[in-house]
Amino acid sequence: VRDLRGQLDALRKRLADEPRGNPIVTAATELDGKARALEGRGELDGTVAAPESLFGLNDSLGHLAILVDGADRAPTAQAQAAFEEYRGRLNALLEKWEQLKKEDLSALNALIHESKIPPLRIVPGNSQE
Repeated sequence: VRDLRGQLDALRKRLADEPRGNPIVTAATELDGKARALEGRGELDGTVAAPESLFGLNDSLGHLAILVDGADRAPTAQAQAAFEEYRGRLNALLEKWEQLKKEDLSALNALIHESKIPPLRIVPGNSQE
């Protein structure tokens, strides 16, 4: 998600002064908003990460891992239930990510193609962390 957002930012900067780039810039900005919500990096601006985001879920899983790891016994039923809930949230977020790539990114790349600009690409395993 972060890599895509970086590509979107570079695309917007590249086309900011070109009149023909306006529909692409608009579509890129809309896609970035969806990606930002999915990512949920609230800590960058001093706010808390949204719980229904990748960063929020990461925080929740991290706290659960510390709780479970610090216990001298098997995870409680409550901890196991929390894990199952988080797994469901992760699956839902991954579905949103796949939908964003399939629909929104494909539509943006179609606009980009018409302007003879190289398309945005998501490389599996590519991370900026």
